[in-house]
Amino acid sequence: MASSECDEFYEDGQPPIIFSTHDFGDVQEFCYTHFAVVHSTATRGAIWSVQSLTRENALLGDCISRPDVGFHQQDGLGSDNGASASDYTRSGWQIGHMTPVDDMPDFDTQRQTFVFSNAVPQAPRLNSPRWSGLENQIHNMAEDVPDGLYVVTGPIYADENIRMLNGRVGIPTHVFKAVYDPAGNRARVFIAANRNTATILQMSLAELEREYGIVAFPTLSSEVRSQEEQWTLPRRQHRRCVLR
Repeated sequence: MASSECDEFYEDGQPPIIFSTHDFGDVQEFCYTHFAVVHSTATRGAIWSVQSLTRENALLGDCISRPDVGFHQQDGLGSDNGASASDYTRSGWQIGHMTPVDDMPDFDTQRQTFVFSNAVPQAPRLNSPRWSGLENQIHNMAEDVPDGLYVVTGPIYADENIRMLNGRVGIPTHVFKAVYDPAGNRARVFIAANRNTATILQMSLAELEREYGIVAFPTLSSEVRSQEEQWTLPRRQHRRCVLR
């Protein structure tokens, strides 16, 4: 993508860059209240989902319960171009959020995350508890840093041919979450193979670029993109509800 209508969610207003030999078909960006997604008609799922995760939104999200809603079609996409619930039924794969529901500050914005363009197929035991646990830790981190976080989440299709769910929806080989902390001027990537036994690993932005052709934050310096220091994310058993 050369330009974006959702600049506020991207670090320095610049969307990620993906170098890939795969044909992603028609690619379209959708802007929501607190996040944006880029969708592929070839994989019928997210290419990436981005958010500027503020401390205020994270704190407000702790004070409401997850809405009891199902995933729905993306407005502006025909049924042939997007995934549907029937694609996942009895498939053994779960509908995996890219931008998480719990990062949204109210019911309306939480419901916005339940759109198939903000999802990809995930292995059940990766989706929960491992990936949801990572989401919780990054959410907690956003509460602890003054300037919030920029987060890019998405699938990786590392194989030559993309495996398809129900012949329609691309199944990623991996999923990743790239995080930039502006206050600390530091960045890290969390990545896992898309299987039940996977462990979430850490790598630098430079490694993500070199190994998978994904430039999550194009304007960051080479020094930040090459940082090798492992992050220790905050672990809290229960989220706190603090209205400030």
